[in-house]
Amino acid sequence: MRSLAAILYLLILGFLVVAGYFVDDIGTRYYREEISEEYLHYSRLITSAIEQNLAMKASEQNSTNTNNPKTIDSAELNRVLNFWRKNVGKELVSLSVVDRPITLSNNLKGTVSSLSVTDKTDELTVLIPLSQKINSKKALKFDYTSEYSEDYMMFYYLSTIAVYSFMALIITLIAWSIYRYINQISRVTHSVAEGDFNWKMSPSKIPALKKLSDDINSMANSIEEKTAENLILTGAIHHELRIPITRMRLALDIALNGKANGDLTGEVSELLSGMDNDLEELASLTEEILTISRMRLRSVETRSDSLHFPTLLTSLIASIESSKVTLLKCDEFTLTANRTLLERALINIIDNAIKYTEQVVEIAGKLEQERFVLTIVDDGPGISLDKREMVLKPFYRTDKSRNRETGGFGLGLAIADMVIKDCGGEIKIGESRFGGARVDVYWPCPTN
Repeated sequence: MRSLAAILYLLILGFLVVAGYFVDDIGTRYYREEISEEYLHYSRLITSAIEQNLAMKASEQNSTNTNNPKTIDSAELNRVLNFWRKNVGKELVSLSVVDRPITLSNNLKGTVSSLSVTDKTDELTVLIPLSQKINSKKALKFDYTSEYSEDYMMFYYLSTIAVYSFMALIITLIAWSIYRYINQISRVTHSVAEGDFNWKMSPSKIPALKKLSDDINSMANSIEEKTAENLILTGAIHHELRIPITRMRLALDIALNGKANGDLTGEVSELLSGMDNDLEELASLTEEILTISRMRLRSVETRSDSLHFPTLLTSLIASIESSKVTLLKCDEFTLTANRTLLERALINIIDNAIKYTEQVVEIAGKLEQERFVLTIVDDGPGISLDKREMVLKPFYRTDKSRNRETGGFGLGLAIADMVIKDCGGEIKIGESRFGGARVDVYWPCPTN
């Protein structure tokens, strides 16, 4: 989530930097055009004033021919130019008369021959052609330099830093708000997936985000209502089925007790015994369905305990009382989980191996890198590759005949898979070295 916020931050910052570059480039071009026009206009005015001044001097010297430029000698021209150099201002570095360039032959308004704009200074050269009355083959060359004061430059740099700092602050706040909102969505959806409906999206002042918050809260409320309805329905079905099953088993027990008195024939007694076994399976089925439904709905509050695996496995194998089961070894490993549910999950896996094995079921637990692996292998027929994922689904059995030797309803491994996932583990099914099934249960075990 933090990486997403960092990516958003970098994207927005990169966009603003690129946009700032283009804006600065456009602004620089506009400034160069403006400053060129400004100094061109300024130079034209000075040139016009100089020409008028020269014309007046020539008129004073030669009253009979005021339009003859030969009457204007170089000394008088230098005096006039010196006068304007001193009085124009500091920006005018030099003012001189040069030969008129060919490029100015058709341009009587003048041109900017060079322009250099930096952060501290603006330097440009302007050429303005003289009129025919003065000298049509000459032009005035204006060299300007405009320097910014240290106070102005300090203000410029500080304002630039302030603008970029403000932009960085705004970007940070936007990225942090997006991160918090996405993190809140992740937290709410995760809690809903876990069956905890206490988390809700906080309202947002942004219309689009407010609608998204309302939709997520509406979805969570709808799921909560349907979950509650399913839980009530599951509990009611279990309750309604258990009562008639109990009554039927009680009646069968009474009927079977008549066998000792000789009231029942052998055939009737066998049928009643079969019915009793069927009712036992039906009662077990309802318990399994209730368990798996509650686990799917995440409605059962489970208590977690610290479980020492070597001790846990030794106790489970002793309770199974099967000569086929052997515990090879178990490394030291402690897991935090609900004892009752985890014992039931492991017993389901071991019982499933016992049902299909021929002679041996081996159990071992060992640490591998950063995980603990519990391995249960048998020498039975095994599970084909295309069915190894399906056997973890409810009501799926590899033996479609559902005979009494293997028994079950296809819920044992499904329940085991749910319990192990809830405590952070994972089940993988493969082939054992005996040719039968191999069930590996993995739990993360970070090393210090």
